[in-house]
Amino acid sequence: MKRLLGLALIAAACAGCSEQSSMFIENASDHSVVVRVFFHDFGESFGFSVPAGTRAWAWAPLEGRVSGPIAVYDDACRVIWHDEIRTDGGLLTVDQSGAVALAAPPAPSTVPSDAGFLEFTQACATSDNPRRGG
Repeated sequence: MKRLLGLALIAAACAGCSEQSSMFIENASDHSVVVRVFFHDFGESFGFSVPAGTRAWAWAPLEGRVSGPIAVYDDACRVIWHDEIRTDGGLLTVDQSGAVALAAPPAPSTVPSDAGFLEFTQACATSDNPRRGG
C-alpha cells in the first residue's frame, strides 16, 4: 500500500505534464543493499530491497517527476551513499567495489525484457536519512 502511495505521489507531482520518471537499479556488488527514496514535503519514504547481482526496475516510466533525497543502505542499515534524486528518476548502480552512482534513467527499450520489478521493503525505514542529516 505504501509503495502505491509513493508511486502515486510521483505521478501526481506533475499530472498533465509531459515529464516522466523511472528508476532502474543495478547491484553488481556481492552484498544486498536497500535503496530508499524520500520526498520533499512528504514525511514518508519508500524502499526497495536490492539483492547482489540484481538488475530491475524500482518503477518503470511514469508521468511525473521526483524531488527529494535518495539513499543506499548496507545490510546493517547504515547509509553508504546519498544524494538528491534526479527529477527523471535515474539509473542507480552499485558497482563490484560497492561504489554508488546515479545517472540518467535508461530507455525502456535498452533494458532486458526479463528485467522485473524490485520488492518494496520497510527495511531501514527508521534508520538515519539524509533529510534528518543522519
